[in-house]
Amino acid sequence: MDNKKRILFLSIICVFISLRLLRSLRGISFPELSENLIYPVENNNNRTSTTRHVLFGLSGNHTGFLAEFEVALKSVLLNGPRDSMDIHIMADEDAFEALYFILHTKANLVNWVKIPWPIHIKVYNIQNLEEGWKHIIESRFAVATNFTSFSLYRHTIGAYYRIFANEVLPPYVDNVLYIDTDVVILGSLEDIWQQQAATDEDILFSWGARMCSGFMILRPKHETELWELYSQAPEPLLKKIIRGRPVVDDQFLLTVVQKEFPQRVGIISPEWDISAADGSWKRDGGKQMQAGMLHFNGGGESKVAYFEEHTFLKDPIWGLVKYYVNMPWSWANFLLTSKLKSGEQSYSVQVSFETRT
Repeated sequence: MDNKKRILFLSIICVFISLRLLRSLRGISFPELSENLIYPVENNNNRTSTTRHVLFGLSGNHTGFLAEFEVALKSVLLNGPRDSMDIHIMADEDAFEALYFILHTKANLVNWVKIPWPIHIKVYNIQNLEEGWKHIIESRFAVATNFTSFSLYRHTIGAYYRIFANEVLPPYVDNVLYIDTDVVILGSLEDIWQQQAATDEDILFSWGARMCSGFMILRPKHETELWELYSQAPEPLLKKIIRGRPVVDDQFLLTVVQKEFPQRVGIISPEWDISAADGSWKRDGGKQMQAGMLHFNGGGESKVAYFEEHTFLKDPIWGLVKYYVNMPWSWANFLLTSKLKSGEQSYSVQVSFETRT
């Protein structure tokens, strides 16, 4: 074979290989290449006036932290209300990229079909908004930080995302249930909207009597009022709260608002207010054994998932979370699809990614 024929033959082979490679890559999306990637296209016909909304806030991509999120997400999916549910995730750049792998590749949620109700998981890249939020946080807390040695970002800035949900979530979201990644849902979340969510327009947020911000119902359209009311609180109140818990953070802001304006805050029932920080949960001498959730209070310093080291996992009650920890995603898919009754309409999980600016 002369040189011209050899070159022509090799050129044909290269073209053939290139075409095969492009064909194999068809349909693969890379979120880092797009500033506003959304897939699949949202179907607004699935959203109803009774759509339930859940919110997570993720900052960083540490494997332990993300493993906690996976457990929490499984528990939400399997205990969600029998109605349309939107799961909103506010994420910085690192978490945004990690979530693409978790949701699309590891959990394979886009291939969850024949589920009994509409579920849309919406991931928002809020990296471009962080600097503005930091300015608000540091300026508003300028006085309070004089009374503590703890950093404002002991739990990372992700702990504040919930306070700025009004800038990210769609305007039609009225009540949204915020859940920390170290929370595991045990009961039906329908109780949250049927019994716990406040209907009084004056209520800014609802949480447990122990005032833990890791599990709470937010009213995004009222969130700007939180800072306004906080600014009206007297300095002695700030000092008093800090003496009891020497940390200035999102929970401090909410506690100040409740102490100064208790009529603007709702209280959810004890079944939805169970935190490891309160002890091993033996209320009423162990007689009250009802739980809608368990909060492990992972902490800001630890980079290890709570289920890798928490002593409470040896407790027969707290140990229930291992059901979700050990559950494969494929099993979670089957459990959800098995709830579909014969003759009922089925749906597919939708997953979308977009950038907020």
